[in-house]
Amino acid sequence: MATFGGSSLDDIELARKARDYGMRAIVIKPTTFESASRAYLARKMVPGIEVFGGLVLNTYVGGMNPAAVEGFARLAGRTAKVVWFPSSDAEQQIRFYKLNRTAVRVSDGQRLLPETLAVLDAIAKHKLVLATSHVSSEEALMIIREGRARGIQGIVVTHAIQDPINMTVEQMKEAVRLGAFVEHTVLGMFKGPESHLGPFFSRQRRFTIADHAAVINAVGAANMILSSDLGQFFNPTAPHGIKAFMEGLKREGISDVDIDLMSRKNPARLLGLNP
Repeated sequence: MATFGGSSLDDIELARKARDYGMRAIVIKPTTFESASRAYLARKMVPGIEVFGGLVLNTYVGGMNPAAVEGFARLAGRTAKVVWFPSSDAEQQIRFYKLNRTAVRVSDGQRLLPETLAVLDAIAKHKLVLATSHVSSEEALMIIREGRARGIQGIVVTHAIQDPINMTVEQMKEAVRLGAFVEHTVLGMFKGPESHLGPFFSRQRRFTIADHAAVINAVGAANMILSSDLGQFFNPTAPHGIKAFMEGLKREGISDVDIDLMSRKNPARLLGLNP
């Protein structure tokens, strides 16, 4: 599975490249609007690969808006698949980076807000995949518990070790115990003080392949997935990044069996495909 946001490739080019790299499926991750309609077109134009769409609950779609989830789920072609909680507009994101804009809140710090519960119900109703996105690690665990209680089967902790989430190993183990997958993405390796991505990314911590390998060894590959978070015009393409990520993990001692599990079998389970 590859998630991405940006414009290095259009959706048709991405689908073709992913297919040519041997990928079975991709999820197009938007930042400002749904991508299921785009996935539907890409799937028709590029045979031989499954293309799915997503929805990120930032302010552009009304934040924690169950009506947006309902509309997304009803788009043609059964390509609607993943709902991400807020990313750039998440309260945790804005607090962590001291940004000056209105936040999309999911909790009051102690309990999930009514609109968050309504979103979870809509995700469960339509059997969509939930990704926790840039909420705090504590909120992510609250969301996982409540989501599972409401019948959501597929849940992903979005790039759990990276800013602004910063889950501990023990929190990741708890997420796994609750039935969630923990995601590792390529983009974190391009962040840090020497980042080529600009001031915002240079403020973030850089995570090496060795850092990811250490967490995989500590938590276990059984409930991990590898993703990219790439696609931006200033970065490698998502298929290229995923391939390099897998090769790097292998050099760090992660077995072929575990890499296959995290890059192929677990994403297939998450997306409802036969592994």
